[in-house]
Amino acid sequence: MLASSVANGIDVARMKDWQKLVKTESARVTETVKEYYAEIVLILLELLNLTDGIVKIYCCKARKGLGDFQILINNAATQPEQPSLLKLSVEQLENIFNANIFSIFYITKASLPSLKRGATIVNCT
Repeated sequence: MLASSVANGIDVARMKDWQKLVKTESARVTETVKEYYAEIVLILLELLNLTDGIVKIYCCKARKGLGDFQILINNAATQPEQPSLLKLSVEQLENIFNANIFSIFYITKASLPSLKRGATIVNCT
């Protein structure tokens, strides 16, 4: 678990069926985090088609809910099952990079103005 001195947090998640996540996992994660932190804003995004503009809108919503925050948790990953690299399509590779790499870049970049000096960024893929 992250250091308990962190007061605020944001978790950005991506799942194929994000509505199911909202009903189950987000409630569990939010309750767990609230045991250790003062406040959390959970933002769920479909990460395959993110743009700077979309991410800025959601980061502004997080800032309205938290003010400046001390921790950013980018929790996003996708990995299609393929028996071989030879079976991986270009579209699948682009989706992997969009969800696992570019989303972290967009979200971190948009969050930087809201992160306090000495803030923590955690990237989970």
